Amino acid sequence: MKRLLRKCPILLSALLLLFAASVGAAEHYVRSEADVFPTPQPTRALVYFARVGDTASWREADSIFVDAEPLGLLPKDAYIAAYVDAGFRYVWWSAFASFNGEWFHFKQGHTYLLRAGSRQGYWYLDDPARVSEIVRTAALTHVSTTEDGLITLRQQAARKHERLERDGLRRYQRAQAQAGQTGDGSLPLVVGGVDYQQELGRFKEPRFWGFFGELRIDRERLHWKSSKQEIDIPVRDIQEISFAGLSVREHVAWLHVRYGPADAPRQAFFQSPVGEGLLWSHNRKFTALTEAVESAGSR
Repeated sequence: MKRLLRKCPILLSALLLLFAASVGAAEHYVRSEADVFPTPQPTRALVYFARVGDTASWREADSIFVDAEPLGLLPKDAYIAAYVDAGFRYVWWSAFASFNGEWFHFKQGHTYLLRAGSRQGYWYLDDPARVSEIVRTAALTHVSTTEDGLITLRQQAARKHERLERDGLRRYQRAQAQAGQTGDGSLPLVVGGVDYQQELGRFKEPRFWGFFGELRIDRERLHWKSSKQEIDIPVRDIQEISFAGLSVREHVAWLHVRYGPADAPRQAFFQSPVGEGLLWSHNRKFTALTEAVESAGSR
């Protein structure tokens, strides 16, 4: 090994830089065994990030930002909770050797849960009522970032934020145009190429393309139809919306809908690709369906 490193000074430099980054990251955050679940504020949004498993940045901790402000560093098997100003916000994070990001509409007084699996470069919306369960079952620890760590992240954001947000907004607007949507509203949402299943197998794989159909979500109902099958769910009958995990081989996200009477609930799962833009992603479907359910509850 020593002989190899002497012959490969570039490899040695890369290893030293990686080691230095890992050591530095550990000095910029503090883990706590105590559960931290802040009380929602009426004028801001409360956002949880829960990472289950290894980081996606090839470093000891992922960096997470909202617009130009850092939320903090998030190592493996940990979560953070932060108050975020309401509105249309760009959330971005370190992913492998680069950064990824997505636009979210955060509402005043609302709580959000974004979760990622081991080495996942994407964050998926989930039911915020599940955060304590996920923290307990996955043995996550709460993490807070030190002031020195936040200063380091702000320096990083100053160099990268403007370009990343500009590129993210361009992708968002292009996805809106492709979907024939204008404005900031989530409804109605019409998406083609979606797989529906009543239950998921062990590996959560989607079926063949012949079973894929069109998913429509409005304020009254969730409707999915293919050439072979059709399902119609009144929004008022929906009890729960959650993230059902990723398929093992295809790495696609599944949206879980529990509906029907409380004493005899039914379930539906919809395959949600993450690589085709915001308006077709799991988060876009989750947001539209949540908005529909909230609207039904207010009527």
